[in-house]
Amino acid sequence: MTALNVHSVAKSVLAVVVGIVAEKGYIDSLDTPIQHWLPEYFGTHTDARKRTIALRHLLTMTSGLGWIENEANNAMWRRSDDWIAYALKLPLVSLPGRQFNYNTSLTHLLSVILSRTTGLSTREFAQRYLFGLSRL
Repeated sequence: MTALNVHSVAKSVLAVVVGIVAEKGYIDSLDTPIQHWLPEYFGTHTDARKRTIALRHLLTMTSGLGWIENEANNAMWRRSDDWIAYALKLPLVSLPGRQFNYNTSLTHLLSVILSRTTGLSTREFAQRYLFGLSRL
């Protein structure tokens, strides 16, 4: 088997997986704020507007977090010690839900949330419930 980088195709597959997770009852609403699943990243100092970022905003890339999608920013994010903290510390440049901004880090936040919610890695969940490749 050869591994390939499928770039944005993975974002589409992840969106389908979110739908399956919701259908199976692991999440109640796409409008649930992400701090529900990532409470350790939302301290008392967190901008109250960031507390309104919901799953829907991650899926539609309308989180409001400032991000420029380019190799330099992606490399800095990937080199950071904590990808979640890095993404959530980005400045808020618009209110969540107001403006589209292509942001790869949001898909990783989604993946972490799905893993925490289902108890499976996103890959394992997709293999089992989307691709029917259960190897567990």
